[in-house]
This record gives sequence, C-alpha cells and structure tokens, in this order.
Amino acid sequence: MTTVSTDSPAQRVPVIALLPYLLITFGIAWGLLGLYLLFPMQATARFGELSASHPGFILAVWSPAFAAIAIVVYVGGLQGLRAFLSRLLLWRCPAGWYAYLFIGFPLVFS
Repeated sequence: MTTVSTDSPAQRVPVIALLPYLLITFGIAWGLLGLYLLFPMQATARFGELSASHPGFILAVWSPAFAAIAIVVYVGGLQGLRAFLSRLLLWRCPAGWYAYLFIGFPLVFS
C-alpha cells in the first residue's frame, strides 16, 4: 500500500471528486440546453435565440472547464489552481500549429 506524501506542494485531486465534477458539468450543460429542448418557445422568448455566440451556449460548452477549476480550487486552493493552470504554458508542438490555432483558426470563422 502506498501513501501520498503531504509534503508535496501540489495536492492531488481525489477520485471521489469525479462525481461532483460530472454533476456540475452535466448540470450546467444539460440544464441550460435542456431548457431549449423541452421549452423552445419559452426559452427563446426569455433568453433569446440559441446560437454559437449566445452566452448560455458558451457557458454550456465551457462547463467542463468551469467545473474542473471549481473542483481544483476546492481541493487545492489557489496553489492548486496555479499548478493546474501552469500546464497551459507547456508547449508540446511546433510553433506553426500555435500560430494556426491563435491566428488562422479565428480568421476562418470570422
């Protein structure tokens, strides 16, 4: 049996945190989009027509990221969030792909 050292600066998120992560993710995504599926006329009248630029759609699409950030902050605090977000700065492919991602891709959809 192995033990996890509590001396390490980054605390691991326990497996049990998967349940609240899934509940938050699917609750936000299916809660918002479910309104448009079950009550399309009322939801459109209240919140506007659903499109790719609609704030509700963007919230539903990004709900896994919001749920992950919430769980990481709950378990590891700001230090855990800093360690979690530090992975964004790891460059794992040639610079041309990043140029395409940040410059070319938005130009295609503008």
